[in-house]
Amino acid sequence: MAVTLPGYAHTALREYAEMMIGEAPITTATDLRERRLVGIIKIALGGRMPDANRVTRLFNIAPQGARTLLRSVTAKHRRKLDAAVRIETADFLAACVQDPNTTEWKVTWLNPVLIEMLNNRLESANQLKEPIKRNPLLLGGYIVPNGSHVWLTQNP
Repeated sequence: MAVTLPGYAHTALREYAEMMIGEAPITTATDLRERRLVGIIKIALGGRMPDANRVTRLFNIAPQGARTLLRSVTAKHRRKLDAAVRIETADFLAACVQDPNTTEWKVTWLNPVLIEMLNNRLESANQLKEPIKRNPLLLGGYIVPNGSHVWLTQNP
């Protein structure tokens, strides 16, 4: 998806306006990064969640810092990013391909933070669900047990 400068400019203007009217007091650099990433997701990226590599490039930070920032933003701003997370989850489930030899689903996904979020949801389900696991045969690959895939599809 190509992102143009006007999307980022709109995000920056909104951030500045919120600070001016006191709606978004910034106390630390981390607060600023979190608010900026929320704005980028909602406006510049059209409500799509970025993967950690994109956050690394946007903020010029290390990959581990990008994953930490994504985790923090998705936890603290859950309501603001609900639509983006739902879209990301739907895209993840649509990308899954059922293995004809097993009942498992396989997928290559570049956002490990989403996998962590989905595993947290599976863990808090009222029924026992197996977690999504890394596929040891494929870099960035994951194995989704059939019961977990069905539950996530039915509970977006």
